[in-house]
Amino acid sequence: MHMELSEKLANTIEDLTAAEGYADTFLDAVSLFRAEKQYKHIPLVYDQSICISIQGKKFARLNDKTLVYDPSRFLVVPTIIPFDCETESSLEEPFLGINIAIDYYVVQEIMSELGEEFSNASETMNPQPGIYLESTDGIADPVSRLLECLKTKGDSAIL
Repeated sequence: MHMELSEKLANTIEDLTAAEGYADTFLDAVSLFRAEKQYKHIPLVYDQSICISIQGKKFARLNDKTLVYDPSRFLVVPTIIPFDCETESSLEEPFLGINIAIDYYVVQEIMSELGEEFSNASETMNPQPGIYLESTDGIADPVSRLLECLKTKGDSAIL
């Protein structure tokens, strides 16, 4: 992701999150997260979602597996999973993230359509249980447009 676009996304999330913690948006399926200090060993239950870090790094651990998402990669959580989480952040450079809920039925539909392809792919994922995807400008552009729409109720209603 280009530095200029990354800064724009970070500034937008900072504008939309008045304080540390989770912030609801005009869209029920989208929440924003801001952490201004280091958090270690916080138990969290992740629902089916896409987790995108705009700034900072987050570690999600389950037993001996550690999933890391940061601005270079995002995390797809295909099922409800309890993680032990750690967030790398500071007041000067807070963790800024987006969580987009994934509808259970849509996930099941996609898995059914993929059939054996999904089964084969899920067996070889390492580490399980999340799926990493590389953050690219192809992803950054729709994320930028989403954040712009979240600024107003009217624009959000269109989505």
